[in-house]
Amino acid sequence: MLSSHVLVHLIAASIALLLGAVILMLPKGTLWHKRLGRVWAVALLVTAMGSFWIQTSGQFSPIHLLSVVSLISLFIALYAIKRGDTVTHRGAMLGGYIGLCVAFLFTFIPDRLVGQFFWRLF
Repeated sequence: MLSSHVLVHLIAASIALLLGAVILMLPKGTLWHKRLGRVWAVALLVTAMGSFWIQTSGQFSPIHLLSVVSLISLFIALYAIKRGDTVTHRGAMLGGYIGLCVAFLFTFIPDRLVGQFFWRLF
């Protein structure tokens, strides 16, 4: 059975992955972009922060570095948009989403929880 930390992390990460793809397809600066962007930012924040409660044998793994990068990217993006710097905002948000996608791919490594489940299917 999944711990509550893992479950919250998986739900938030799933929301962030799907919503991020939707936001990338939306016209930028619209009301929907802003509203969904806020939900995405919270989902990424929960995903990244929650990852620190998920450890292998009580230790952090290299994938936790992506959580740190995601948090920094999110902070930069929010700071930039508050200042009206859409170029920096766009780059930081895209960087955060790419980091999330890379972390998602790492979950398919066979010794990780999602990887164990996935590879049993095949």
